[in-house]
Amino acid sequence: MDATDIVDVVRDYVTLRKTGTYYKGLCPFHNEKTPSFTVSPSRQYCKCFSCGKGGNAVVDAKLYDADF
Repeated sequence: MDATDIVDVVRDYVTLRKTGTYYKGLCPFHNEKTPSFTVSPSRQYCKCFSCGKGGNAVVDAKLYDADF
């Protein structure tokens, strides 16, 4: 499997803003006004600290496709 950057995958669904070493955006799985969806490029992982959904690039692509 080729390397897939999680930031590139998530950016297809979420507007991300760089904050330190992480990226943050509004969670695509529920309505919110304050960004709680965090993407870690170094760990290739993302998680919403509000609803708890998250995973790696492959898992995220499947979740997004199922929910949208």
